[in-house]
Amino acid sequence: MKRASLILCFLLLISQTPLIKAEEQPQVVVEVNPNLELFAVVYILAFNGSDDFITAPQDYVRNVLTYFAPYKGHVAVKSMQQMFPKDLPNYIKDENIWNWASSLAVRDYLGDQGNLPDFYAELSDFARESNFMEFYNAHREEYERALTPIEDIFKELNFIEELENRSGEKYAEYRVELSYSLLIHLHSRQTVTKAYMIGSIPRIYLENLRYTGLPNVQAIINYTFRAFFIHEFAHAFLDSDRLGISSEYRFIYQKILEELPLMAYERDFSTSGAYLNENLVEAFTHYYLGEHYNDIIAEYSILKDATIGYILVGDLAKAFQENISFEQIPEVVGKLVTKDNLSRYFNSKMPVNGFWATNKIYKDKKVIIVYGTQNPDERGNEYDKESALMLADWLRSVGISVEVKSDKELTNEDLKSNLIVIGGPAANELTKNLTKELVVRFSFNDEWRLVKNFTAVENPISFIFSNGSIRMAKLNTPISQEYPLGVVQTLRNPWNKEKFMIVIAGVDRYCTRKMLRYFNYNSSYLIKGRTFFEEGFYFQAG
Repeated sequence: MKRASLILCFLLLISQTPLIKAEEQPQVVVEVNPNLELFAVVYILAFNGSDDFITAPQDYVRNVLTYFAPYKGHVAVKSMQQMFPKDLPNYIKDENIWNWASSLAVRDYLGDQGNLPDFYAELSDFARESNFMEFYNAHREEYERALTPIEDIFKELNFIEELENRSGEKYAEYRVELSYSLLIHLHSRQTVTKAYMIGSIPRIYLENLRYTGLPNVQAIINYTFRAFFIHEFAHAFLDSDRLGISSEYRFIYQKILEELPLMAYERDFSTSGAYLNENLVEAFTHYYLGEHYNDIIAEYSILKDATIGYILVGDLAKAFQENISFEQIPEVVGKLVTKDNLSRYFNSKMPVNGFWATNKIYKDKKVIIVYGTQNPDERGNEYDKESALMLADWLRSVGISVEVKSDKELTNEDLKSNLIVIGGPAANELTKNLTKELVVRFSFNDEWRLVKNFTAVENPISFIFSNGSIRMAKLNTPISQEYPLGVVQTLRNPWNKEKFMIVIAGVDRYCTRKMLRYFNYNSSYLIKGRTFFEEGFYFQAG
């Protein structure tokens, strides 16, 4: 289903010529925006403090409900309830909150204004009647504590100056306008003289980075926290329409949606221009952080971007390393990819990965899940069959036609399908027969072990996460054999290169089931042990 905004689309029209020449040093303002927090307070009242988009600490929410209790019946609260009924899907809530925030963040404080239209007037009246600024000022210290790490980023990294130098242009002012208590998707907006980053304090985004069931990697969180701000301000300078490439390279965008149809539901893939813009700003972000913060995480992040379709990021980041100006980007892209070499370029930049395979399954609307029958303990065979059925139920719930077959039941025609294989070589005959193709293989010496062999793929690269850090692994680095231990790996189907095969296996049946949740993980392989996980990326020609 397409994301659609129901309100305020007209408020998103912005100037097409936002850049100005400026001699003065630009200012960076970081604040909890009074208008955004006013909107958030009314939202909290409308939902009585309980809603997925309310992200403030509970003490703060209680303070809102107590201080503003006399105004729960205000017309602004009733209008908010009408605009956001409880049964409204979250993706529409997200879009509508985004639209309101984009407008509110660039306005002067509503409580000081008159002659406002519609809901703006109601918010203004609420602000005056409730003395909203008294509440806001009483919490300034709380806001400042939350904003200090953000302010420190602008002291630590001088990326705005580099953006200005590469573009030859400047804004008079740069503003980070945030809500303290409501989830607002981070986004950028520009006026003639000002560049804005608008959203919520990114704590909720950082919490979402903690992979469920995987170690908490503080290094990734620290990197991503910085990337948020570079990314959004880079949008003020890097725009595919202004560079004249959004239409010319629409064929890249069309190829991405053909291969990754699930991305069509994402705002950043809504048009060719939006897609290309993300490639541009992600390339600058990872180039800059690779040079000035952490080059290993930058390389990892570029590969992760490629797995979700941003295939230009790596080459553009290299071009930025070579000190190109933004005006040179069209020339660089033109040398990288053409309609004639698009498929070859795509396959050379897109690692084989579980998310791509899942997109292929989604597009074809069918997949075969194969469980093993080779375990001498019949209970093991039944356990793996149950695992296969569990995954099948989930896939069917999203409209996929799933066949569940044993390794004995597969036909030659079945082998040419998209396949998900459950279990290692001791349990599944198909896994055993795939030994030469597998990058992460099983070896038995008193107990089952995982070993790596990259002979079947191209340009492999691996990263190991443990103790809150990340390091690049040498290709011959042995796998730590700590229990529980399992792997999910994705390959092109050796019987049909147009299809994919995902192999989910652990050193025993229980480890295999633990790995089910990662079947669509966006890396080529994921190994998970008790205190570490390893992600690898590689390429295979189609």
